[in-house]
Amino acid sequence: MGLPARLLHPLYVLIAFLLTSLLLYSGSALRLGQLWLDDGYSHGFLLLAVCIYIFRELWQIRESPVRLQPNFSASALLLLLSIIWAAAVLTFIEKIELITYLLILPAVMAAIYGWKQAKHFWFPFFLLLFAAPVVEVFNNLFRKATAVLSGIALEISGLTVLVDGYLIQIPVGLFEVDTGCSGIRVVTVGIIMALLYIYLNREPFKRALVILCLATGFAFLSNIIRVYIIVLAGHLTNMQHSLIRDHANLGWVVFAITMVIYYYFLNKFYPPLPVTTTDKAAGAVEREVVVEQPTRSLYLGLTVCLLALASGPVLSAYVAGKGDISVAEDFGLPPQLGNMTKQEKGQGDWRPEYKFGQGDYSEQAVYSNGSLEVIVHIRVFNRQSPANEAINVNNRVYTRGVWSEVYSQQIGEYGTVNLPFVVEESEIHLGRSRKRLVWRWYETDHKKTGDERIAKLYNLWGSLKRNPAITVYMITVEPADDRELARRELHTVFQTLQTATLTKH
Repeated sequence: MGLPARLLHPLYVLIAFLLTSLLLYSGSALRLGQLWLDDGYSHGFLLLAVCIYIFRELWQIRESPVRLQPNFSASALLLLLSIIWAAAVLTFIEKIELITYLLILPAVMAAIYGWKQAKHFWFPFFLLLFAAPVVEVFNNLFRKATAVLSGIALEISGLTVLVDGYLIQIPVGLFEVDTGCSGIRVVTVGIIMALLYIYLNREPFKRALVILCLATGFAFLSNIIRVYIIVLAGHLTNMQHSLIRDHANLGWVVFAITMVIYYYFLNKFYPPLPVTTTDKAAGAVEREVVVEQPTRSLYLGLTVCLLALASGPVLSAYVAGKGDISVAEDFGLPPQLGNMTKQEKGQGDWRPEYKFGQGDYSEQAVYSNGSLEVIVHIRVFNRQSPANEAINVNNRVYTRGVWSEVYSQQIGEYGTVNLPFVVEESEIHLGRSRKRLVWRWYETDHKKTGDERIAKLYNLWGSLKRNPAITVYMITVEPADDRELARRELHTVFQTLQTATLTKH
């Protein structure tokens, strides 16, 4: 009884499992496709085709016949990745969701072929990771480095430049190195190009590392040159040049020129080593495939692999489908916060920006004690969904196009004062004359933190207990030049807000 032996062809089984994963993780596959439709990741479709071609090539030149050898330790890794994927889906961390989905694919191969055979095919799966936002974890670091290095280059050119966080200020205008200007996209493409060069030339590890590091550096250099050109154009035209508003194409042109120069000199001064070719007669033997006879142990191994593969989607569907959730009741800000009185004049001229959804209830008010004025903002989400997220990288503490971000960091203390939990602190500017200091934190499952990753985990745990509500808090003050004084002012309101009774509507 069981499947005919011919259906246990190793390649057929792999394709069946990969198609099953496409069905089980269809939401992630669709989101990955949507990401590839974005200009910054449009290389994804081409990269997928390249990876399939490389896998086919590796299959043909493998060193020994491929056999089905289910591996339980690889299935355990697959189970872990599937659960991590479920946690990312339930907490709406799209980057981790997509990266984990792509990691699941080689884990499936290792689970049905075993580690020893699977390692021969690792490269195309590794390369495919760069069709997802794997490098974006360094986005803020690249933003800061771009601002600083571009500022140095402009100073060397004789311009008067002030770099403050992500802002570059010259006498005629102000430039912000936004998330899309960090250089992450060109660095990603530069890494892909380097990996393909390394693969095609069969470079050994040490040479490969040098080539990869240099390619990454040159790709990032192209972004610094791009920002330099934009700021210089603003300086020379009194902020009237079209590049200031539309510079996406400029970035790719500069990148292409930079990488052509890099590979020209790489081949001139660091040429590839000679590559030995595989003997054709030996290749004919290597292309043999062993079709396993059905056995109980083989069926058991494949079944365990399938169960591990399905565990994450089943867990995600179970948690998302739970009913009888507890929801946060509508509440509002009190008329008094310590010695500060809620003003009747409105909500102030500052607004946060929520990219996906507006929550179930929100309120914003200005509090004043005569000498100090603070804006307090709260927003309640009874339950998050992909279209209604309290925590999202695109949710900002300022309105883009109006305010510009100087920096964002997590603080648990300032001076000699320790906060009861970490808050996210951001400084934002409006032109050259005005600035604000903003503190943001979250409350979910009766726990508070300003760390988005920790807040997502708290919210996941609360969702498992049928308490998925999450509240976003922000307080902001328009400070003088003394940042520590502004922090003390925010801390006073922060302390009062922790013990305040929020009035029910």
